[in-house]
Amino acid sequence: MRRATAARCLCCGYKTLALPEALELCQVCWWQDDGQDDRDADVVRRTVNGNLSLNDGRRNFKHHQAADPRFITHVRTPRQEEL
Repeated sequence: MRRATAARCLCCGYKTLALPEALELCQVCWWQDDGQDDRDADVVRRTVNGNLSLNDGRRNFKHHQAADPRFITHVRTPRQEEL
């Protein structure tokens, strides 16, 4: 059974999160939603996403389909309902 999703991941843009800013891990890009958004996307918070800013994660996703290249083996393709 799949869980209901309501929020888009701010890294990859797919609707993979049940709640925004709940430290949920996006299964499509492996970004953990820590509440960072466009207003501070260049800041490296050094929290759950390590040494990545949101913009770093977005660039990585564009080139590697993962927030960080080391997570490539963990990510999956988005489902139709997540587009």
